[in-house]
Amino acid sequence: MLAGVWWTVKHSLCFSSRRNKSLRTSSRVAQRRLEVIEGGAVLLCSVVGMLLEQFAAQGPALQLFDSSQHHWMFLMNWQHSTMYLFFSLWAAVSLIVQSSEAAPLALDRLMLAVAFFNEGNLVLELLRCTLTLLQGSWFWQIGFVLYSPHGQVWDQSDHNNVMFVTMCFSWHLAVAMATVSGIYAAMGLLKPRDREPESEDEIL
Repeated sequence: MLAGVWWTVKHSLCFSSRRNKSLRTSSRVAQRRLEVIEGGAVLLCSVVGMLLEQFAAQGPALQLFDSSQHHWMFLMNWQHSTMYLFFSLWAAVSLIVQSSEAAPLALDRLMLAVAFFNEGNLVLELLRCTLTLLQGSWFWQIGFVLYSPHGQVWDQSDHNNVMFVTMCFSWHLAVAMATVSGIYAAMGLLKPRDREPESEDEIL
């Protein structure tokens, strides 16, 4: 709720300043500073949240499966850690977008929502690549779940197994996004390009 109120105030002020020609330049600088501060705060809180979930109050300490008892461990903590992971990914991308030219504009919005991009936008193309990688890797994962090479039957009625599969899907999504980001960054290093001036609509 606090985040919703904060974003409403921030974007309302930015839109109002855009309509005032004398404040446009200073508004851009101030907005970038706000985005950097916001991204840093979210990244810090997310990392602290992950560490607390893993290591505080007898957490799993990065242990997911008990091989001696053959069952998952602390899945609730792992789900919370996964949630914090995606908030930290969004915050990290937001910091990169706002503080450098290493990523396309609006990529940070992709980490938070994927429904606002126009046809022909580079971010939409990267989204298609990410989802294609996700589909392929998830098919492999489901193959191992349904037809385990170790011969152990997957208990579909076990609630812990259902929780793990849900969390594992999020991990596949994170890996797909990291892969696409790495390839994009590598291509940018191989062929540097001048970034086109951004419009005021792209900043918001």
